Amino acid sequence: MSNFYTHLGVLDQTWLDCREIVVYGLGVMALKSMESLRRDFEIPFIIDNDPKKAGTHYAGIPILTLEQAREKLPGKKIVIASTYGVSRAIAKTLDAIGFRETLDYCALDLFAAEWYWHNRREVHLVEVHTTITEQCTFNCKNCNMFMPYFESPRHLPVRELTDDFDLFFARVDWVSGFGLLGGEPFLHPELYEILTHLCGRYAGRIGEISIITNGTIVPDQRLLELMARHNVRVHISDYSKAVPYAEKQAQVVRALMDSGVDYRVNESLVWTDFGFPDHPWRLSKEQAAAHMQSCAPVFRGLNSGRLYFCHVVWAAQRCGLYEPAGADSLCLAAIDPSSDADRRALLEYSLGGMAGGSLSFCKFCGGCGSDNRNFVQPAIQAPRGVQMHIKEAGR
Repeated sequence: MSNFYTHLGVLDQTWLDCREIVVYGLGVMALKSMESLRRDFEIPFIIDNDPKKAGTHYAGIPILTLEQAREKLPGKKIVIASTYGVSRAIAKTLDAIGFRETLDYCALDLFAAEWYWHNRREVHLVEVHTTITEQCTFNCKNCNMFMPYFESPRHLPVRELTDDFDLFFARVDWVSGFGLLGGEPFLHPELYEILTHLCGRYAGRIGEISIITNGTIVPDQRLLELMARHNVRVHISDYSKAVPYAEKQAQVVRALMDSGVDYRVNESLVWTDFGFPDHPWRLSKEQAAAHMQSCAPVFRGLNSGRLYFCHVVWAAQRCGLYEPAGADSLCLAAIDPSSDADRRALLEYSLGGMAGGSLSFCKFCGGCGSDNRNFVQPAIQAPRGVQMHIKEAGR
């Protein structure tokens, strides 16, 4: 988007009163949100410029290209359901044909935050991830959770994780996507218990529960049945171009298919070198604010009783590389679930409205926004058994 909105009050009354929207983009992010959007709004059509989708339907809703939809759009409210980088490209296209940001169109996270808070006093977030293990079957040099830097990687205790879930959902009404990741989450010996708690208590308040895996571990039958029963989706990051494990990944896919577990294999992986910790960026406070807006991660992190605007900060702290400042996370226990002011503060923090305009960590991390062009091949392996060398790190 051309602007980065961090507080409520951006959208006018026509948005807050609307009961009909057009969804622009039917990718991974939108699919996680469609359940709540279809429940609460009329959606006359969806815009997606993928020629394979154009002319088809989603849950009975026509999918049109922008060209096909253009004459139908005047007077409609357009909600862009894509990651920040894609949303900015869509926004430029809409601007070029006369539509105006925050008047005719806006991003999903802002719309959901504003509409549900105004109309129902509910906190709606787009995506949250929880790390359940620091152990992994790979040792990727440019891992964005810094796994090769952990001296003694552990599986996070079930009680610690379930307490985090309970803290979070006492303050948040709905999240479109809730992902469990690692490390490699299927390594956790108590994943069944973790999922049982999450699904049993909160499945009705989550659009999609997912597990993000590299596809090296075949889940056991009991776990497969649990995932099928609760519609847990498995997102497989395919690193077979860098690591020879295609046969093992195929075994994982077959097990998921045979058990009726929904899955997605992601081959379109783009990694950047964050620089941190061995050659960190050095940005001023002003530069860091613009840098954070460029990166704008769509997902929040939930770990250690705190909500992280960027989950990478938690990983950097956990492996001993960085000591975050106050604005880098939000203590959930300090948020009073009965206080509108506290819950609104949580909502605005999730939009990026933290003190100082950015995370302190943004001064040192290159991130994955448009201003970091240091692309690297995903999943290049570092030597096993040796904690990666750190030339310089810290604040």
